[in-house]
Amino acid sequence: MGAYILACNLPNFQQSAPRGDAWKLAPNDDPRHVSALTWNNAETGESIVCPSIWYNAPAASYARSLRYGAERNDECAAYKATENKPWSAREAEANRHQARRLRAMALLCDRTPDAPAGSIDFRGLSDPTTPHDIETATIAAIEAEALSHA
Repeated sequence: MGAYILACNLPNFQQSAPRGDAWKLAPNDDPRHVSALTWNNAETGESIVCPSIWYNAPAASYARSLRYGAERNDECAAYKATENKPWSAREAEANRHQARRLRAMALLCDRTPDAPAGSIDFRGLSDPTTPHDIETATIAAIEAEALSHA
């Protein structure tokens, strides 16, 4: 059995996944490379190794994790609604908003599922400084776009 190899010590290591439609995630069953993702370019034959971080993963896998977070926020909102505390309604509403935000981000990932998640334009939804009213309008626009394409 071989020793574990740090991703940064692998050949062709880069911190971020490459951009472009020609790059596809390569299967990697080598347990020594568990912390790394390999992207191959079918046109040039290049291979890039990058760390297994959300923004380097395919958008489809990031969408799954976003939807998981949305489900947990829905559960929190349902629980808060039963607490009957003065602050519970506000917290439940915040959880419902967070669930909608995460689902909207997942919808954006669904458009290019094979691209690295870091290349997705989340329209300010991943920025904690985006004002609440702008975030709400952006979420509504993404939801409307998804309905019109369905």
